[in-house]
Amino acid sequence: MPGVIEERGSKTAAEAAPRERVISSNGSEIIELSPPVAYAMANEWYQFASAIHFFFQWRFAVMQQVLGPDSFAEPVLEVGCGNAVARGQIEDHYGCTVDGCDVNPEALRQAERGRGKLYLYDIHQRRPEWRDHFATIFLLDTLEHIGEPERFLESIAYHLRPGGRLLITVPALPMLFSRYDEADGHVKRYRVGVLRQELAAAGLTLERHSFWGLSMIPVLLARKLILRFLPRERAIEVGFQPPSRLVDGVLRGLMHAERCLWSRPIIGTSFVALARKGV
Repeated sequence: MPGVIEERGSKTAAEAAPRERVISSNGSEIIELSPPVAYAMANEWYQFASAIHFFFQWRFAVMQQVLGPDSFAEPVLEVGCGNAVARGQIEDHYGCTVDGCDVNPEALRQAERGRGKLYLYDIHQRRPEWRDHFATIFLLDTLEHIGEPERFLESIAYHLRPGGRLLITVPALPMLFSRYDEADGHVKRYRVGVLRQELAAAGLTLERHSFWGLSMIPVLLARKLILRFLPRERAIEVGFQPPSRLVDGVLRGLMHAERCLWSRPIIGTSFVALARKGV
């Protein structure tokens, strides 16, 4: 169903900056602060992205582990929030308010209502009122889509207050890069050392990290092989969505087994990293 757009502000104000609009859809409200910009992300991915998917449940469990028992400070922003699945998980578990922003209006229109606000916002715009504003920023499976990560992280740091924390998730192990990554708009899969260097260039210090998905390495190697023989347009569906309940059950079994046996594996298909902005 198309969103309903409500214009705000005068025409003279719009000459100096993008007009702020509210787009109502799926019970959510999206405030437009930036015009839509080009992005490297497959929109079909969002039809499979939900809080019941084993990937999001596994990732969130590791995020909690890396964050530790203490609740994080507010205000909170999720950059590249997409359809706001993670925002919902964070708000429900921690009882906090999380604002989200993205440059993809189609993804934002699919977001459910949450406590925080949703913005169509390009962080390179660097709104003055948001300088050093947020105490915590989440950047979840977004950085691997960015062609200039150092510049992107500098814009993230602009929005983060001194001493504030940035939690990042990225896919790991370059050897696993496949047609799925290409179809999903990934520039690369990360090594910890590469992320540490990119963070340092933006004035951010990597404090700790944790791999996850050790047991998924054979699965992703098999995916890489299978996708070579399938059309590119099927890469997202085949590469991300379990084809049956049986396969979904097996993947969840791997998740639970790994969580019990290796709470902090030395390698994995993804990792979560916690960084801090210098005071």
